[in-house]
Amino acid sequence: MILIASNPYLMDARNLTLFAWLRFCANLHIPHCQWCFLKGLIVKNYELCCLIFTCMHIFGPGMRIVCFLLVSFALMSCAQRDNEQTLLSGMFENSDETTIEFTYFREYLNNDRVVIGLEPGDDNVFSLSIHLDKPLSGWLRVGRTETPVYLEPGNKLTAKGDVRNLMETLNYSGAGSDHNNFLVAYQNIIGATVGGNYVSSLAGSLEPDQFVTLTDSVADIQMQFVENWQQEKSFSPEFNVAVKTRILYERYTLLLKYPAIYQHANQLEVPPELTESYYTFLQDDKLFDDSRLENLTYTGFLLAYVDHVQRMEGQSKDDHSLNQQIYWTAQEALEGRSRDFVQALMVGRELSYGIMDEAQGLFEQYISGTASNDYKDRVIAIYEKMEQLTKGNPAPQFTMTDIHGKDISLSDFHGKVVMMDFWASWCGPCMREMPHMKAIKQEMAGHQDLVFVYVSIDTDVDAWKNTVERVEIEGIHFNTPGRERGVPALYNVKWIPTFYVIGRDGKIFDNRPPMPSSGQLQDLLLDALGTDS
Repeated sequence: MILIASNPYLMDARNLTLFAWLRFCANLHIPHCQWCFLKGLIVKNYELCCLIFTCMHIFGPGMRIVCFLLVSFALMSCAQRDNEQTLLSGMFENSDETTIEFTYFREYLNNDRVVIGLEPGDDNVFSLSIHLDKPLSGWLRVGRTETPVYLEPGNKLTAKGDVRNLMETLNYSGAGSDHNNFLVAYQNIIGATVGGNYVSSLAGSLEPDQFVTLTDSVADIQMQFVENWQQEKSFSPEFNVAVKTRILYERYTLLLKYPAIYQHANQLEVPPELTESYYTFLQDDKLFDDSRLENLTYTGFLLAYVDHVQRMEGQSKDDHSLNQQIYWTAQEALEGRSRDFVQALMVGRELSYGIMDEAQGLFEQYISGTASNDYKDRVIAIYEKMEQLTKGNPAPQFTMTDIHGKDISLSDFHGKVVMMDFWASWCGPCMREMPHMKAIKQEMAGHQDLVFVYVSIDTDVDAWKNTVERVEIEGIHFNTPGRERGVPALYNVKWIPTFYVIGRDGKIFDNRPPMPSSGQLQDLLLDALGTDS
């Protein structure tokens, strides 16, 4: 049996195994609805079926029914484990009017996050039930405090703490608590003392060999912290890999970013020259590992590595967008699913906020290439979403309550041109564009049929209102906490600032208008105002 199970020809013969097993089920006159259900379980657990199917032939007809019942029971047990819900619940003291949310990436390629509001009941307890078929890394946000959460299928995790000093009092119990109490301690101790921000802050004052020594020492401290916890607590293999991946690739990423950090800190015209010995870590045979693509630290390293290759080869970024440059560099610098991922990420970004004509070309090149079908399907989904929001399509309708408490609908502006600006008070690029937007509004004040609509994604309502008043932003103002719901989601807002121009006919006039600071937006708005339909 061991020989059969390890035989690559047999174990890769999924269809043959499935056919043989279902044929046996048919001979036993298993009802169609039942063996259709078993079919899905067999496909998912076909290695187990290979072994038992072989045993059935070895034992002979007398044992076949017994074997069938055994494997059916095993498969049903697998199904029950797969369908087991993962629970996240908890109670926080002094949480009146405090927003509690659980966030995770549904699709990182499109910067697509899911935000689930956790509303406490009368007993002040919140609860979330979610089905998982693999581990999930997310974030729990309580008020303005955010902390990572790690969930595995079947976890029953309970959180408790005091909102007034959450990170000092946050504690988990139940299945999965060891992982999450570690994350709290790691954030409180390691993150607050020798985390990535600490290392970056010192990079500008250290020579290359000193910086290497620093990153080595910090990684040792972090790894020792993990080992000390593992002596007391139980970590799953998946969590252990996830944590050590974070430590390892955070170090690699810092080493790659050191020249740029040093250049900026010391106001140099060019980054410092580094010897080949500095980059010896890039010679590791296991440096690129497709199995780590679910880890955001690893994917961040991939982008830093491609940027490093561009710098070393002196590639120009002037003729094409940064997304295009990274796409082409990744084609040569990476391979396998790591290459597919980076290229898919760049296509998604170009589709979401780049120049549409160039995004179209990049999309077609990727779809016709050798990338895996999995990533192609994800990119196609991004493309189809953006295609609905291109010029000439109806602008998604909405009704919102403005900053003065008045309900306003987009349809109220039919016959007028609407300039929409998605922004946030904490967004540096957004705030840098505001003076230019204000100047355009003043310059075009004579056009009464031009409406400026600002949709803030601030989660802090007071910060939004104070910024509107302080900066004197004139127009119609709405607020939707976060970009994952409401109007920002309707308009597929993934990065801010994002702008749309809507024509008099209620259709999208331009989903990629020039930035206000470009000096070209006025001409586009005049063009839209001259369009009568």
